[in-house]
Amino acid sequence: SNLLDGIMTMSLLLLLLCGTISSPATETNSVAVIGTVLFVIFGICLGAAVSVAVSSKVSRRPIGLYICYNRSEVEAQVQFLRLLFVQQTHRRVFPESDSDQDLGVRIDIVKTQAKHFLIFLTTRTLESTPCIAAVAAAYAAAVPTFAISPANFELPPKFDLSRVEECLHLNGRLLNEHFITIKDIQHGLHHILSHAVVHIKIDAVGGTRQLMRPANKLLHCSYLR
Repeated sequence: SNLLDGIMTMSLLLLLLCGTISSPATETNSVAVIGTVLFVIFGICLGAAVSVAVSSKVSRRPIGLYICYNRSEVEAQVQFLRLLFVQQTHRRVFPESDSDQDLGVRIDIVKTQAKHFLIFLTTRTLESTPCIAAVAAAYAAAVPTFAISPANFELPPKFDLSRVEECLHLNGRLLNEHFITIKDIQHGLHHILSHAVVHIKIDAVGGTRQLMRPANKLLHCSYLR
């Protein structure tokens, strides 16, 4: 808002300056030169202000990738991907495990700062309340999402989206504290499990070499550029 006020103020000053220069009382060479110089200076300032406003709007999501995963399963793989993405895209990566510390801050990061959202889809990830909250937040904020899962990934026994809180043993109190509803979770999970997102399968969760192909595929996705 302050930037907009400044742009409007400079625009009004430009109009006043143009009126002053065009008035009969100021038709001298010296005044014309001074007026032209001031006009150019104000024009440059106005252009710079508009450029700053546009660039700040474009870069308002400074985190290129938010990674949601289970630390006990894929810590090494996530760190490998993080280094690869930073190297290739020169953007920040936020790798977040299934800890519930500062969950509110992380939900806010997903909604307002993350440009893309990646989930390592495993049974343990699905049974993690913080990870499921992040999935719901990404869906609610329409953050482009994709998933990596092992080829042998299966949903938990008797999984049912209509009873998702019971099936995944989610912490309802923790979700309520951060205004995440069961409806949000159902929509977010349906979005991922219906393969409406880029979904890449790997042979097994282990080692980093096998991640080279899916990593390169993700890096070449049009919306990651």
